[in-house]
Amino acid sequence: MDDLRHPWLVAAWPGMGVVGFGAAAHLVNALGARPVAEVDPHGYFELERVQVSKGVLQRVRLPRTVFHAWRDPAGRRDLLVLLGEAQPQAHGYEYCEEVLRTARDLGVERVVTFAAMAAVIDPRATPRVLAVTTPDDALHEELSRAGVAVLDEGEIGGLNGVLLAAAAAQGLQGIGLLGEFPYFATSLPNPKASRAVVDSFARLAGVHVDLAALDAQAAEVEEGLLELLERLEQEAGAEETVRLRAPADEDEEEEEAEEAAHEEAGDGEAPEALPREVRARIEALFERARTDRQAALELKAELDRHGAFKKYEDRFLDLFKRAE
Repeated sequence: MDDLRHPWLVAAWPGMGVVGFGAAAHLVNALGARPVAEVDPHGYFELERVQVSKGVLQRVRLPRTVFHAWRDPAGRRDLLVLLGEAQPQAHGYEYCEEVLRTARDLGVERVVTFAAMAAVIDPRATPRVLAVTTPDDALHEELSRAGVAVLDEGEIGGLNGVLLAAAAAQGLQGIGLLGEFPYFATSLPNPKASRAVVDSFARLAGVHVDLAALDAQAAEVEEGLLELLERLEQEAGAEETVRLRAPADEDEEEEEAEEAAHEEAGDGEAPEALPREVRARIEALFERARTDRQAALELKAELDRHGAFKKYEDRFLDLFKRAE
């Protein structure tokens, strides 16, 4: 193919809420990007299962990692979008180096990864997009101009972070865009968060992307998420006494003002001030919540009941905070 003009690589793999992968897949579909290259999966993936239909083994293949190219009609910036069907079981850093070899052969100047970050957010609210960068002050200035805030602290699990580390080691600029989604729905696709990521990327890259398809999907999913949240609140036994969600946008300023007033008045108990049995129950719920999302809802309800969520907030979000 013809040389790409000042291309950026956008990369994503399946993860929480299908946020990052959904955003990258939308770029491919909305822009009409075409497959141009592929990473050899051998040495990175193992065949773990086979499909059977009517007693017959179906054709098998290893997960694909495909580069799709889009040429900007205006001639400003082309894109190379990588869609990985799965993250490798072994040699992840070497896999990322292989990805970068192909990308650099195609002239890539910058690497951008899409990922997700679980948060205490109402399904109706507009998700924030937070960013991380390779060491380069100029990138933070670009993000500021595009209206994208940076993540002060946290952890990015999987290749969405490893690829940025590999890019930095090779002197390439890198940005990771993390779309927030409700923490109680890690296994459900969240097109609203994907839309927020694509919108932020489009502003950053100066590329127009039609978001109508994601808007339609988000409207459908939002209704289901609200129904799921109501059911989970009822199961947690907290529907009349506490809120397990953050406020939607229209209520956010009022909620923040109330919280500020409580903090100024000294409301909310420090962990050490809670009764011993309450602290023991909270610690037990923290332990359960590591593997059980229902326990996380019960934990949020318990913390809210005692006005202690702010004191435990960092630990609570750490249960979900590994962006993927």
